[in-house]
Parts: sequence; C-alpha cells; structure tokens
Amino acid sequence: MKLRQSALLAAGVMGAALLATPAFAAKIQVDDNTSIDVRYLMQVKYEDPSNGPGDFFIRRSRIILSGNINETVSFFMETDDYNQGKGANGAATGSGGKGIFTQDAYVDLKLPGGLNLAAGYILLPFSHHNRQSAASLLGVDYNLDLVKMPNTNVWRDTGVELRGLLADNMVDFRVGVFDGGQVDSTGSALTTSSNSKRITGRVQINLRDAETGFFYSNNYLGKKEVLSFGVGIDTQKDAATFGKTYTATTFDAVLDMPLGENVLSGQAAYYTYKNNGTNSGKGYFVQAGYKVGDLQPVVKIESFDFDTGTDFSTVRAGVNYLIDGHGANVKVEYASKKPSGGSAVNTVSAQLQILL
Repeated sequence: MKLRQSALLAAGVMGAALLATPAFAAKIQVDDNTSIDVRYLMQVKYEDPSNGPGDFFIRRSRIILSGNINETVSFFMETDDYNQGKGANGAATGSGGKGIFTQDAYVDLKLPGGLNLAAGYILLPFSHHNRQSAASLLGVDYNLDLVKMPNTNVWRDTGVELRGLLADNMVDFRVGVFDGGQVDSTGSALTTSSNSKRITGRVQINLRDAETGFFYSNNYLGKKEVLSFGVGIDTQKDAATFGKTYTATTFDAVLDMPLGENVLSGQAAYYTYKNNGTNSGKGYFVQAGYKVGDLQPVVKIESFDFDTGTDFSTVRAGVNYLIDGHGANVKVEYASKKPSGGSAVNTVSAQLQILL
C-alpha cells in the first residue's frame, strides 16, 4: 500500500512539472569586458523510505552569481540552503539549523598557455563525480555514500587550484593546495607542527570532446561527445586520528555519447579511503542513462566495503522527464539499499528542478 501511495505522489510531481516554464538567466552588461550573470537553482523533493514516513523538503535552493571583471579575471559565487523542512527540521531551521550559507566563492585568473588559477572556496578536484554540477546530474542526486572526503563543507575547501588542458585538449589536469583539516576525527588538534596542507588533484584523459568548464557533467544531453578516463588523489599529512596521514584515491571512466537523436550516458568510479578507521574502506558505483526524446531512464549501482563498520549495496532505477533540459525537469527513482547482515530499505523519491 505504501509503495502505491508513493508512486501516486511521484506521479503528482510529474504532472505538476508540466506547468514548469523554460529557463533563463539575468545578465548585467557593465561594459564590453565586464558583466554579471544571476541564476537560481531550486530542487523540491519528496522522499518515502520503507522504514519511515514520507517527507517533502527543499533539496537545494541556490542563488548563483558569476561574471567577468575583464578578459583575464572572472568570479563565481553561490549560496545554498539545503534540506529545508526535512524530517524534524522546520522550514525555518533546515538541516541542522544551517540555513543559507556561502557554498562556493572563488576568483578565476586566466594565465598564459591556456591555464587557469582559481583562489577561494573551491569544489575539490578529486573525482569526476564530486566535481559535477548538482544542476546537471544523471540521476536524482549524487552517489553520496561513495564520496567520503573528510574536513570539507559539502566537498569544498579553501585554497588555490591550477587547472588546464594540454596536448590539444587531450589531457585535463586540476591540482590544488587547501587548508584541509585543522582537527582530527576525534576533534583534537592535529599533531603536526609543520602546518601541512591538503593536496587534491586529478588527471583526466579525453578521447573525445574536452570538458572545458570549471564543473563537469555526466549528462550533456547530446551537446558533447565525452569518453574519458581519470585518476584522482586527496591527501593530508597527519590529518587522521593519532597523527596518521589521510589519503583517498579514485579511478573513473565517463561516457556521454549522442547516438542519432538519442544519448547514451554512463559513468563508473572506484574509491579508496585511508583515514585511520573513520570512513576507511573501498567502494564503487556504476550508472547509466539513455535519453529518448524528453525521457531518460537511469539505473545506478553502488557498493561500499568499510574497514570497520557495516557494508552496504544499493540499486536504483528511475526515469527523468526533461521538460526543458536542465532548466526544468522532474526525476523519479526507486532505490533499495541493503546493509550487510540487515534488511533492505526501499525508498521512492521524486524531485522537481528549475534552473533559471
């Protein structure tokens, strides 16, 4: 009965999406080289797990500002207010009472040789998946159980990053130095006296089109031909408990290929984490989608094996209705997450998105 009710609510969200309007962005042109773009992202979600009550909440609400100061200096800044109204959190308190906060804020400098230097509060260049924009995901959300970088705020950290495309855009590299953790996983001050910094970076080999933007995507809707393979690392000396070095690695492969009027999208990634027991382990995900007209069926498989803790595996299946691409869409998903030695939790979710 509960599954049927969840399906009916998901269908209601799908119907409401028919009333959505096309996307647009406001641009303020100061002069020939100076401009400001203003955008807004909202995701309204309904989530109904088998082990709890159904819940409507605001998954993301973001004000996005970007612009150019001149031909060599640009900036990006966005706020977020996530999970407002979820669970016991009221509409005024949100998730953990955090409310609106600055999620990204960086200055981007164009350097000679096609290089860029970003400085500020930056989405870490670790894996293709965590560097993707939340506005253009293949499924309802990220594979959140696989990206376990510590000492971040929604995978962001403060520092500088150098990125560029080499060898006729075949090699994409992104590497940065960041503050990292100031305390270990127990809350104690780090034992290092050298004030070691976090080093995060990745190298990606592009066999088709390059992903030239700051953010990646695994859902270009036929606008790019992407076939790439990448490796990444995130590490900081003495950042784990008892003075241990924290290190995470990832290997990923990405496909986003037009096939006539349709589009095949897919991604696979493998992660390892060594953090002296805190979220240490290894895992992977595989996901695929096939766009036919305005519909895009999606399947996802996730698995994680903890060094200490309860392992899990998750299977997801859903469909995206692309009213206006990423500007307006609704995504419906059924997920079954099974912990080792336990019973599966089955969840039906539906999410309506607008991006202006």
